[in-house]
Amino acid sequence: MVSKEEDNFLRIVYLHYRVATGALTNFFDKLHPSLSADLNIPGNKAILQDLYIPPPRKKRVLYRGQWDTLYPPPGPTTVTSADLDLTLVVCLLRNIPPLVTEPPTGFDNLPPPHDKSDGANIARLKYYKNFLVSHSKDGTLPNADFVRIWSELEQAITGLDNSLATAASLKDAKTKMLDNSMVQMLSTQMQLVTKVSNFEEELKHISLHIDKDVQEKKQLKQITETLDEKMKIKEDSFEKEYKECKENVDRLSERLNTSEVQMYERVESIEKYLEELQKLQQSLDLQFTRIKTIAIESKKEKEDFVKDVQSLCSLIQDDITKHEERIAALENSSGTLQEIQRDVDSLKRKLDTLKEEIKKQVEDHIPPHIRAHHGQEIREWEQDQTTFLETRATRHILESLPSHNCIVVTGSSGCGKSSNIHQAALHLRDSLEYEIIPVLTGPTDIMNYYNENKKQVFVVDDICGKETINMQTLQTWRDYSEKMEKIFKVAEKDVAGKNDEMVLKVSSPKLLLSCRLHIYKEAQFQRISLFTKKECNLLSPELCLLEAERMHMLHKYLPDDIIDNIKQVTENVDYFPLLCKLSKDKTSEEVKKLFTAPLISIKQNINNIIHENKEQFCALVLCILFNEGFDTDWLKLGSVSERKNMELDKLEYIVKEFDIDLSKQKHRNSLKACFSTLNGTYLKLRGTEYRMIHDKIYKMAAVICGQHLTECFIKYAPSVFIRDNFIFESITEVHGNCDLIVLFKDQEEDYFERLLCDLTKHVIISTFNNYQLIHKTFRDKLISFLKRRNDANTVLTKLDTEGCKTYPYDTHYYTTPLIESAIRACSFVSNLELYLKKYVMETTIETVKALLAWKADVTLRNKNGQTPLDIAHASQCKELVNLFEENLQLKESQLK
Repeated sequence: MVSKEEDNFLRIVYLHYRVATGALTNFFDKLHPSLSADLNIPGNKAILQDLYIPPPRKKRVLYRGQWDTLYPPPGPTTVTSADLDLTLVVCLLRNIPPLVTEPPTGFDNLPPPHDKSDGANIARLKYYKNFLVSHSKDGTLPNADFVRIWSELEQAITGLDNSLATAASLKDAKTKMLDNSMVQMLSTQMQLVTKVSNFEEELKHISLHIDKDVQEKKQLKQITETLDEKMKIKEDSFEKEYKECKENVDRLSERLNTSEVQMYERVESIEKYLEELQKLQQSLDLQFTRIKTIAIESKKEKEDFVKDVQSLCSLIQDDITKHEERIAALENSSGTLQEIQRDVDSLKRKLDTLKEEIKKQVEDHIPPHIRAHHGQEIREWEQDQTTFLETRATRHILESLPSHNCIVVTGSSGCGKSSNIHQAALHLRDSLEYEIIPVLTGPTDIMNYYNENKKQVFVVDDICGKETINMQTLQTWRDYSEKMEKIFKVAEKDVAGKNDEMVLKVSSPKLLLSCRLHIYKEAQFQRISLFTKKECNLLSPELCLLEAERMHMLHKYLPDDIIDNIKQVTENVDYFPLLCKLSKDKTSEEVKKLFTAPLISIKQNINNIIHENKEQFCALVLCILFNEGFDTDWLKLGSVSERKNMELDKLEYIVKEFDIDLSKQKHRNSLKACFSTLNGTYLKLRGTEYRMIHDKIYKMAAVICGQHLTECFIKYAPSVFIRDNFIFESITEVHGNCDLIVLFKDQEEDYFERLLCDLTKHVIISTFNNYQLIHKTFRDKLISFLKRRNDANTVLTKLDTEGCKTYPYDTHYYTTPLIESAIRACSFVSNLELYLKKYVMETTIETVKALLAWKADVTLRNKNGQTPLDIAHASQCKELVNLFEENLQLKESQLK
């Protein structure tokens, strides 16, 4: 049963939200019959913009949610008074014409009863809305207060809207029977209003805190920037101060004529001291310059520099102490000595600044050239922010950050894995002041650049490979897994009870990885427990793109008229984000073809380039074969020979295929222009270098171009490309594969020559990890070729004695073809379907038999101290164990 006081309170709530709000809305609509048009008047929008993002030292009035209500994203939408709450209505009436005159007591206070102006009536409604919120916990209202408040609200309502409908609503509100359902509804509404009000207050506090933090950072930056300027001003004014000091000494000498000789000696002492101070000032300036120069040198040079400066600081401190003693003896002589003391204090402050600068340089243990590379990577991510769409997957990743220090984002090529981890890293940097470390070489980057005194996020793209898992890379990550577990560990007590507010307290190091889904599912990958604690699969039903998200994504790249034409033909493909990126700046017809049959459309466009524009064809080939990036400045005369680690004949050979003469400026300019034309569609510009825009485009373009320039690709393609992208036409087990470059019989010898060339350079991946090894026909032909070549046995023997280079780091550590063959078989055999196990084991057995026939040493060990037999035993590969044991027994019998 509701008491009289509770009934009073709820009836006032009903009057306010059911009658007063409607009256205010009617009043507002009379002033702004076309609200959307009024909001988009430039002058009005500028006024509201200043309330949303105020000038310095101005109070913020509008917040993000209110701004989105007035100007809803992503485009123009009709806004009416029905979309606004009381706070927002009052804000608009106070700030955009026609303005409502503010009552003498202001809009935030209760006006006197005799004030019946529109402004006073609005202030009454606003005041009693806040009154209801503040009394919502109690929920009661005495009769006397009820009569007074009802009278004032009734006066305000009729003053704003004296329509018959409002008069009827007033009468109904006073006599209406509040049944249980009505009471429940009003109580619920009051609770919601109270929560909204509390949220608004919290938002204001947070905003003030952020504004204060930004202002403090600006002040700190200003202080830093003016430091050098102040030093320069100090140098300029030093001579003037010296003259003034000398004049003061002269005047002092005149006043102390009774002790002229003694004072003369004191003046000489002061002058010498001032000269010493001037020299000391110059010395400090030199040291300051030296600090800035040494900042770009190696760690050892920094340490030496620190020792030198510390020694200098000690000398300065000794001098300051001596001069302080001298000043103490003379401090009763004149006010001039006080000025000298101030100079000494200034020198002390500079000394402290110098020490801080030294400390800062010592703590930054990332080399400058690596810092520059990191900066280039991060700038690319920032550019992608303009077209990035926050999806439910993005929000899930961000919500997982407080409770997970290692997050693996999985999916297929082109589905947005890298974009999501890049944006998560930028969120940590911008919101929580994390330092972003892109991992460029492997886990050693984490070991070398981890700093327990900093908040850091490490970002790894396509860990352990793209098309197939790279076992050497995986093994490297496994070698460091225990150390990484210690860095990225999360205590159970920290994980339990995480909530939204915990995002603000995140400080532990983070590891964000993108990984192809098929690689993530490999059994060997799953053995690294750190990588399996939190997976975000972008293709899963819970995180895949929703239809609405797809439409929003299209709006990032295409105008509305083109989107309307393709709504019915967009395929539900995993690489939808990539298609959106490729659709930018295309015509309506081109976009329709792209989304109707994506792969066919892309391949057709590449074929059109090949047949119609040889310079663009050449640009594509250069970016494929120079897969680390191609700088168009290399086309300039003389610039190619200056580039390190680049074969001059490679570039010249490729461009000659297209009848392009780099000695002719017209040819160079025409080719350079083609790179700009393809930028954004098939190429992307990173710094000064062009590369393929995406792995999927790289794969398609490489196969199509390689089919037209087979000899060129065999000769100059990277070893990894040679390993993965060719197939012999003569292999009877294969019945056509459009994703590989087909080699005819007369081209097979050239391909084998390239494999042997790689082996002579200690590169074994193109041969012993070759995709075609699963086919018996290829294995037979490869073994036959190596047997025919007299130098093959010598090359293979050298690989045993000198070791091999391993992808992706091109590092030279000791391993052998026999060891790598054992690792490959034993790594894959536990995770393959039965019909694939057969091919892998057949490949490995035949390869191992051939290597043993060429006298490969089964007793040699890799960097982890393992022999091929140890590897086979550890993975329980019985066939290999038997082969290696038989070979060892044969060797022992021969020795006996």
